[in-house]
Amino acid sequence: MQLSSISIKNFRNINNLEMNFSQIEMILGENNIGKTNILRALKKSMNGKYFSVYQEDFGDISESLIIKISFSNLNETEKALFYDPEGLFNPLKKEIKIQFEAVINNFGEIDRESHFLREDKEDLADKDFKIKKFIPSDFKNSIPFYNVSTDRSIKDSISKNGDLFNILKSFKPENGSPTVYFEKKLYNLIDELKQMIIESNFKFKEDIDFLIHKNWSNQDLLNENKFFENLTVVKESTEEKHIIEKTNEVILFSTRLKKALISENHLNNTEIGLKELMGLENIEKQLFSELKNMGLEDNIKLNTILTKENIFNLVSMEINEISIFNQGDGYRNILNLLIKLTSLYISAENNEFDERKPYLIILTIDEPELYLHPHLQRSLIKQLKKFQDRFFEIGITLQIISSTHSSFIISPLEIENLTFIRKYGCNFFPIKIYQDEFKSEPKINKHLKTLLINYSEVFFSRFVIIGEGKTEKIVLPIFAEKLNMDFDDKGISFLNSGGEGNISHYEKIINRLNIDYAILVDKDKSDDYPEEGYIFISGETGKEAFEKEIINSVDTNIILNELSNYEDDTDKLNYMKSKFQYIKGYNPQNIVEAYKHIKNNDKNKCKKIVFKWLKKKKGDFFWIDLSNSIPKNQIPSIYNDLISFSVNSSSKVD
Repeated sequence: MQLSSISIKNFRNINNLEMNFSQIEMILGENNIGKTNILRALKKSMNGKYFSVYQEDFGDISESLIIKISFSNLNETEKALFYDPEGLFNPLKKEIKIQFEAVINNFGEIDRESHFLREDKEDLADKDFKIKKFIPSDFKNSIPFYNVSTDRSIKDSISKNGDLFNILKSFKPENGSPTVYFEKKLYNLIDELKQMIIESNFKFKEDIDFLIHKNWSNQDLLNENKFFENLTVVKESTEEKHIIEKTNEVILFSTRLKKALISENHLNNTEIGLKELMGLENIEKQLFSELKNMGLEDNIKLNTILTKENIFNLVSMEINEISIFNQGDGYRNILNLLIKLTSLYISAENNEFDERKPYLIILTIDEPELYLHPHLQRSLIKQLKKFQDRFFEIGITLQIISSTHSSFIISPLEIENLTFIRKYGCNFFPIKIYQDEFKSEPKINKHLKTLLINYSEVFFSRFVIIGEGKTEKIVLPIFAEKLNMDFDDKGISFLNSGGEGNISHYEKIINRLNIDYAILVDKDKSDDYPEEGYIFISGETGKEAFEKEIINSVDTNIILNELSNYEDDTDKLNYMKSKFQYIKGYNPQNIVEAYKHIKNNDKNKCKKIVFKWLKKKKGDFFWIDLSNSIPKNQIPSIYNDLISFSVNSSSKVD
């Protein structure tokens, strides 16, 4: 089972939006476009006893706020979770749909209701397809929901009620306040054992209150063995298996309580023993293993923070002997996420979700990339996928829905894992691409993967320039900055297609993403493209198109100066002397000085020589330095026009 879709109306800045979810879903889009509000809508629907919306959640307080969610891929056991005589499962769409609706009444109060929907039932048209009321708390154990917001604190994770304590309790449930826990547990077990004995043929039934009583003190337990002796008598006086097993359980918890009491009486001298008692060493190993999977082999040390009221109510955490609170934000963030995931996994594995094992766990993470460097961002996504596999092995679906601004977060994913939110006017449009769309054109799927791995910033762009050379990718942003039109400010990316034959494939992908674009193509390939306003033709021939634009627009002195700075120009100087014998008399020391003495009627001939030098393979640094040296008024007109068109087009995107 998985959460397959959501529909949102009149929620905060989202007027109307419908989108689908995959097993791991990344929501992409510009700032203030509604990504976080999609996660909020899920949280308000699934995380609580009722639909917890407030007046500030209404985009328009005069209209209803409606959120619909659907679950699909249900097996027969999961369908039974939603069983109802009227039938909640839609066999046509093979889904369960739930609607959450809220309206502000005439008294300024919020009326809320939640219902299952059956949109395939025509006989329910007059009821808005509503079948039965939905109560979130009835399903919180079967479909638990957890949210990790941008406002996450490591202090919360290691506090008394945090995720780290949840992990601790899974290793040793007595953690937090062992004596209190054991006393309560022991009293319950004794009552259960006494009731079993009363209902049995136990021969010392009349002496049970003497053999097993609760009127002993903790000190008696420490100093006397009478209690344990009496329990041994109980075991030896019966052959009933359930009584023997229950007696063993009482002995076990009595022993644990005694051990806890001993530790509690020697707090000042038993830090190591207490740490062992609390199971902190196990957690150290667990978290170290998770960090190691991400390439971080730092030493984790956990200790208790003692208080007068309990043995402890906080855990101190050190990384390489430095407090977690003195670590960088990125490290604390990654530990937060790992602690949350480890806590969920251990709870699921040990079946600690109260009454029943969950079928589906939904985890939303707002901007998982916070404070993480690129390698850790990619590693985090790989770890999330591994956690999903681990949950699957114990029969639980872990669905992760996240919003991100990071190209590094999406690069390890498939295109089906991404949803792009676009906004036009007041309306939001989610865009999702599936590889099946391009079955007839397998090369497009190959280029989709290339985009994710090498050019993932394109997915976050407002405008894309598709070209076939890497040199243009280097110089166009520099030219734009000289023209006071910054590509980053306007969300403009250059996509190097790797060859003219790939341009049409990338054009289809960019079109499908609903991103405005322009194509920069060489003159000899221009016949393959219509004469449209978004087609820009460079140069006169093929491979030298860019160099030709530069040589025709830029002062030759500027080019020669950069060629001289880039590499030794002795051979070039000698070549110029051989072609223009008269410059020898001026004894030039470099090609820049030599050019000053070239006669006007030889300038074009010399320019052709410089063009040959220019089109020989040059490194990126040469083109960066040359572009920075070119004055604003000498930028080739084709690039000037392309930059202006791109900036103006990106500015129209609202």
